[in-house]
Amino acid sequence: MYNNFIRKKLNLFRQNIFFSWALHLLTSFGIICSFFALKNTIDGEIFKAFMWLGLGLFIDSIDGTIARFLKVNESLPHIDGHMLDSIIDYINYIFVPAFMLHYFGILPEILDIIIPAIIMVTSVISYSNKNTKTDENYYIGFPAIWNVVVLYLVILNYDSLINTGVLIFLIILKILPLRFVHPFRTEKFRKLTLVMSFSWFVFTSLIVIIREHSYFSGYYEYCLSVWLLLSFYYIFLTLFLNSGKFAQIYKCGIKLYTTNKALSCKSNLSAEKI
Repeated sequence: MYNNFIRKKLNLFRQNIFFSWALHLLTSFGIICSFFALKNTIDGEIFKAFMWLGLGLFIDSIDGTIARFLKVNESLPHIDGHMLDSIIDYINYIFVPAFMLHYFGILPEILDIIIPAIIMVTSVISYSNKNTKTDENYYIGFPAIWNVVVLYLVILNYDSLINTGVLIFLIILKILPLRFVHPFRTEKFRKLTLVMSFSWFVFTSLIVIIREHSYFSGYYEYCLSVWLLLSFYYIFLTLFLNSGKFAQIYKCGIKLYTTNKALSCKSNLSAEKI
């Protein structure tokens, strides 16, 4: 009986190791998505590039939940899944989109290196900052979702000066102590946010497919309208979650003449409960 018990435990352990490695390989496939997204960008196939970034985004949205369910850290303690995920996320969410900003002429020529450089530097610092996420899974400052931002700029096709203004505004939001929801893990309004996030992903996929292959082109305007309405959910939610803090942020801004006061002010605001 004891031998059977040990055998079952060993079999379970082997299964956990197998599934854990399989999950790490799934996460690693995100770097393949990065490669093809970059290749398609250089080839001028921008919506194919977004398809690969979208696949990378989908993988990133599910692998963490599966990892926690499988307790991957216990099965493969020598593999740092968070580091693996962060490396791939930086390339998919920041580096490739920054390259797109430069390569596709989304910005004025005089700024098409400066703005991507600022985005890459601020984002890499943000990735190394342990205080960019709260215990309630809010992001402090605008999250590094530049892949999504560039997608909006390409689809909406505004003037390059407007694009520059939008990007500068978001860079400023990145250093302000505002709370932004995680699309899957923030507890407040989580069920509604999950539904809205899933719907947004579906309509984003439809828009990209229509733009690339012209399938169902008659429904493009409808998909675009719904997509924009879904996008406003996150804007309104951010405003709601941070209502009452804007006056404090203004006072915080007055104190920015010294680093210590600025950091202290940001820490105090970030520590507040919603």
